[in-house]
Amino acid sequence: MGLLTMRGAPDWHPAPQELRDVCAKAAQYCDSIGYPIEKLAMQYSLGNNRIASTLFSTTNPDNVLKNIDFISTPADEEVVAKVREIIGAQFRVSWKNS
Repeated sequence: MGLLTMRGAPDWHPAPQELRDVCAKAAQYCDSIGYPIEKLAMQYSLGNNRIASTLFSTTNPDNVLKNIDFISTPADEEVVAKVREIIGAQFRVSWKNS
């Protein structure tokens, strides 16, 4: 829903503002080192056996190919660690969907 993207979450996103803020900081960090946060998110979710399924949405068919390319290599664990540090206590925050 956009939290872990460079464009960020839309205004209607139900996540708490503090989570939205740290996700934006994490995206900025990833951008600063040339590692798209979208790539990291796909790699992390598909490389984690505890995550049963991963969904993404796009209106651009090229993004499907990009995501396939992203998952062809495992996530950089140093980048994962830094992003988890940035997200901090917000890592397990969730929200109601309805």
